[in-house]
Amino acid sequence: MKKTNENGITLIALVVTIVVLLILAGITITYVLADDGVFGTAKEAAVATTAGQVQDYAVQLQSTVMTQNALKSALGTLQQYTPTGEAGADEVVDYTELTNLHDSAKVQKFFPEALYTVGKTDALTNTKGVLGGSFNVLVKNAKQRFKVTFSNGGVTVTLETENTDKADDAA
Repeated sequence: MKKTNENGITLIALVVTIVVLLILAGITITYVLADDGVFGTAKEAAVATTAGQVQDYAVQLQSTVMTQNALKSALGTLQQYTPTGEAGADEVVDYTELTNLHDSAKVQKFFPEALYTVGKTDALTNTKGVLGGSFNVLVKNAKQRFKVTFSNGGVTVTLETENTDKADDAA
């Protein structure tokens, strides 16, 4: 009887291995490229992060208006005396009051200009330190427009549109 030397793999084992690898590649590609896959989830997270940043700046605006209203009510003015560090000398700091919020430039100061452009703020109201109304904020590098809405003392931020170059395009 003759002995045969069976080293290596059979054709069937090779085909099965290739089929398994193709199935795994298909699952991986679907998981990564699908709308609810890795890239889709990352895009949603980026939008949520940007919306959170816009909301933080809007809350800072709301807090400043509320603080100014409280100071003006208590002191009758927005001037505040602050120590300069020298013996007996005080410095008067005159805060710029945010009375005319219809001036977009005043609202823009709360949003870093390199990243954001504030649209028309004609709809903003200031009732005893509580903001009402809304305005648009354009995120320059992402070309996204968010709508910032003030109501009942709170702030909400919603994504209006993507791939825009203007803060006040028609939605």
